[in-house]
Amino acid sequence: MKSYYAKRELARQYGKICFAGGIITFNRSTSYKPTIVTYHHIIPVRDGGKISIENGANISSYMHQNLNILEQYFPIDGKQVQEGFIDFKETREDIVREQIHEIIKTKTMSINMWTGVIGDF
Repeated sequence: MKSYYAKRELARQYGKICFAGGIITFNRSTSYKPTIVTYHHIIPVRDGGKISIENGANISSYMHQNLNILEQYFPIDGKQVQEGFIDFKETREDIVREQIHEIIKTKTMSINMWTGVIGDF
């Protein structure tokens, strides 16, 4: 399966949302630029993860970039985010997305203070 088809099916099943609580805009008629939605492997490719509905989460490109950096500096928190994606897919509770967002936001702000590698949230 290609990531394009997985992203489309995830959007059909869960809605046009960022699983990490980021902002997604799809409507080109608004003043906002459409957000690039990326496919995130819950189980990373390096660990044998495949492109599938079960192993995927649609997240904004901005949140994806921050999550990848977070995983480098705070692997335990990265694992917690991955588990949050699984939990959200099972429960579909927005509070789970909010918790994922807060982990990514808090940790990437810390990384930015130390290194300056990430833009403001």
